[in-house]
Amino acid sequence: MANGKSIQSVSRRTFLRGVTAGVGLLGAAGFSIWAAPKVLRRFDRLDPANFALPPLASNAPGLASADLGKEPGLLSFWASWCPECIGEHDRLMTLARQGVRMIGVASMDEGSRARRFLDANGDPYVQTALDARGALLRGFGFRGVPGFVVLGADGALRLKHEGPLDDRIVATRILPALRAA
Repeated sequence: MANGKSIQSVSRRTFLRGVTAGVGLLGAAGFSIWAAPKVLRRFDRLDPANFALPPLASNAPGLASADLGKEPGLLSFWASWCPECIGEHDRLMTLARQGVRMIGVASMDEGSRARRFLDANGDPYVQTALDARGALLRGFGFRGVPGFVVLGADGALRLKHEGPLDDRIVATRILPALRAA
């Protein structure tokens, strides 16, 4: 006996701690193997030069990289839950009424929520796709919504703007880039 404790009880306690730690490590390893593909899928990227997205509405066409080279326009990444996107929606409706061709990409959103938002507030887009995981958004180098890309008639990126639009940005950056495209 050492210090009033038997050697057998100390060894048993150490053994049980080791078994508990081992089971915990195995459980954590199993969880990481199960969860890793799901977590990594959130950070995948679609190549802007070669992609295809489903449509937001079932009766409309999806969006593919080939669709971007038809004529100059504004590619808008947005979400129905995004306060900045909601705040600039009237500005986008005004641009659409002025003849600006816009393609919308509902990013990191649920299709039904995004569709309800456009049904309730107006749809400024000639075509709208769903990028539920934000893969195309990240492919263009954006970290979140809103984001805008001015595309030339050849599909080439002419301007990229991350963040909300205000009248100054529209007048000094977006419209001049569209005219030059």
